[in-house]
Amino acid sequence: MVEKFCSQCGAKMPVLNARFCTECGAAATNAPQSEETSDATATQQELIANGWLDKESTLSKLGHRLGDRLDAILPTNNEPDVDPEDAGALNEKGQALIKLGRKEEAIEYFDKAIDIDPRFALAWNNRGLSLSALGRNQEAIASLDAALEIDPTLAVAWTNKGAAFNALGRRQEALQCFDKALEIDPTLAVAWVSKGGTLIVLGRVQEGLQCTDKALEMNPKNATAWSNKGFALSNLGHRLEALECFDKALEINSNNAAAWSNKGNTLNALGRRQEALQCVKRAKQLKTKR
Repeated sequence: MVEKFCSQCGAKMPVLNARFCTECGAAATNAPQSEETSDATATQQELIANGWLDKESTLSKLGHRLGDRLDAILPTNNEPDVDPEDAGALNEKGQALIKLGRKEEAIEYFDKAIDIDPRFALAWNNRGLSLSALGRNQEAIASLDAALEIDPTLAVAWTNKGAAFNALGRRQEALQCFDKALEIDPTLAVAWVSKGGTLIVLGRVQEGLQCTDKALEMNPKNATAWSNKGFALSNLGHRLEALECFDKALEINSNNAAAWSNKGNTLNALGRRQEALQCVKRAKQLKTKR
C-alpha cells in the first residue's frame, strides 16, 4: 500500500485521503510560579503543565498549517457554508474553527461529520482533542476510544488519549498510551515529548530526557521539548545548560509561557533576580492573555 507523508513535518499520514497532518494538526500552562526550583511541589506542577503544553500546541499547529486555507473553508457573510453532506469538509471547517480558538463551535462540526460518517476516525480524534483542550477530559477519552475502536493504528489518537489521562493525573495510563502510539509510529515526535514530560513528572528524569532528546532529533523546532529539557536540566543542577534550552524554546516560540516561567525560576536559582523577575512578568502576561 502506498504511504502518504506530511510535506511540512514528514509525519506519516494515517489515511491516504487525509488533507491535513494529524501531528501538525494539541498550551496554555496554568502552573503556579515557584520561588525556588528546588520546591518539589511547584516543580511537579510546572512539569505537568509542560507535558500538557504539547497536546495543546497540537491544536495551535493544526490551525497554523491550515494557514491561508482558512478563507476557503470559512465563508464570508455572502457565501454559503460548507456542504452539510460532506463529512470531510465539515471536519476541515472544525479544524479551521480551532485556528480561531472557537473550540465549542469546532466540536459542533466534528459532530456533524460523525453523524454523516460514524466511522470517521479522524473526526472522532479531533473531537476528543478539542474536548480535552476545553478541560472535558472524560468526554475526550470517550471520543478518542471511539476513534481507536475504528482505527487502533491511529497513533495520534493514542497520544491525545495519553494527554487526556495526564490532565486527569493518571500518569501510568498516560504512559501506556504514549508507548502504544510509539509502537505504532516510532517517528511521532509529539508522543516522545509527552512521554518524556510524564516520566520527568514521575521522577524518572534521565528516562524523560532520553525521550525528549529523541523528539528533538526528529523535530529540533519543538519549543515544548526544549522547555521540558531545560526544566529537567535545571532540576538536575545543570542550570546554565538549562538556560540555553529555554532560550532555544523562546527563539522558536516567544509566546511560550512555560519557557519564560522556567527560565525565570532558573535565573532566580542562580541569583539573577532582576532577570528572573522580567521573565516571570512576561510569563504572567502571556497566561493572562490566554
